[in-house]
Amino acid sequence: MILTHNERALYRSLKQKKERERSGLFVIDGIKPVQEALIAAFPLERILISESIDEAERLSLKSLADKQGIAIIVVTQSEIEQISALRNPEGVLAIAKIPSEVNLLATLDYPALYLWQINDPGNLGTIMRTALWFDVKTILLSPDSVDVYSPKVVRGAMGALFRLKVRTEVDLSRIEMILGRDNTQMWAADMSGTIEKPEITNDRFVIAFGSESHGLPPEILQRATGLIRINKYGYGESLNVAVAVGIILNNIRQK
Repeated sequence: MILTHNERALYRSLKQKKERERSGLFVIDGIKPVQEALIAAFPLERILISESIDEAERLSLKSLADKQGIAIIVVTQSEIEQISALRNPEGVLAIAKIPSEVNLLATLDYPALYLWQINDPGNLGTIMRTALWFDVKTILLSPDSVDVYSPKVVRGAMGALFRLKVRTEVDLSRIEMILGRDNTQMWAADMSGTIEKPEITNDRFVIAFGSESHGLPPEILQRATGLIRINKYGYGESLNVAVAVGIILNNIRQK
């Protein structure tokens, strides 16, 4: 198989959010992320491998791809560089399908994080990796958050994206509906918090986090079961939100 002119043009355009939304496709960049997508059986359209990739690496990817009937196309490194958003891509890309939005009427998999207007792609990718480490199942993103399928988020998540359930455009009315329907508590991380380690007895919970610049809106703080704090022992105005997620999840997971 070879890439057609139209396919090359389409894949290059996936650096842009509007083209990802229009086509329902996004790019996974790098050997390890593509391997993780294959292992997780994430829906892939095809895999592109540079002719310069080591033969053993190519055969390893082919073995995983063949089990799922996913085509591998060998292309030039120049073609990889045109499609990739990285300056020095490794030489392996996957063209992946954006999953359909989960029916809002379906019960969530818990625990879950509710992320309010997280705009930094590096932060979101790191939060996903951290969430997966602590066995969080679902990520809920408010409107005006960074695109989950942007190249920087996908790369930063290092495979976590393919194992988490993600719902986007979850506004205040939707989170209220979800909490009421599932009879679930939502805790909120905030500088004004008084609780270091909330009393959580099972995995059926949501924790809300806001960006460092704006935090959480009053409606979320008022709706929360309690406000969680992180003790400060030195100097600083605020913590990076991805760091805060790790600290709080670690505190909660400690028995």
